[in-house]
Amino acid sequence: MHRKLWEPEKRRLTFVFERPQRIYDGSVVERISYEIRRADGDVLTLLLEGETRRLASGEPIVWQLVFVEPGVYRWRVAGDYPFNRVWGRRCDRPGTG
Repeated sequence: MHRKLWEPEKRRLTFVFERPQRIYDGSVVERISYEIRRADGDVLTLLLEGETRRLASGEPIVWQLVFVEPGVYRWRVAGDYPFNRVWGRRCDRPGTG
């Protein structure tokens, strides 16, 4: 589980994990942050801070967080790419209603 920290004044979105998580490069992190590149309706276009992966063009991978229904989101690489396997769902913490 994680919580999201929106920092619109800094154009940043940070995910803070309840437990350390292993990410794509094998490192273990407690949080990851994205620069918000664009917001269009139900889609946020984001660049992961420190992203090292590249497209065939040599450009860094830019991600899209797509809200597919209220409280549910999916991830995909920006452009004409399919969604990955990650689903996110908004949940209330126990005792918060």
